[in-house]
Amino acid sequence: MFARKFIADSREKARQLRLEAREEFRSIVYGYMSRIRRGDAKLYFPDRKVHLHKVKPTPAELELIQTIAKPIQKLNRLAQISILQALTSSPEALKTQLENMAPKRNSSARAGTGS
Repeated sequence: MFARKFIADSREKARQLRLEAREEFRSIVYGYMSRIRRGDAKLYFPDRKVHLHKVKPTPAELELIQTIAKPIQKLNRLAQISILQALTSSPEALKTQLENMAPKRNSSARAGTGS
């Protein structure tokens, strides 16, 4: 019913609204969504200033990085990013992240082997 009323092109594309139904569609959407720009809301923020601070890793940190570098390459990109974010946060964050991922990894490994 929606497609018949509002969509002008084929069902596979469904990209163009019918000209005669645009205003009705917009009024329905705007009833649920509103967009306010910063300027309209008078929200003015100071310019962001980024300061880069390079820090050399300690020998223990280098050892940890070398230890996890190869194993995480076998994981999907999302898991890699999650681990690296935790690594750069704190040792406790990395420990928690790895502990949270371990049960999921073990259960998917068991499911794949049929054990």
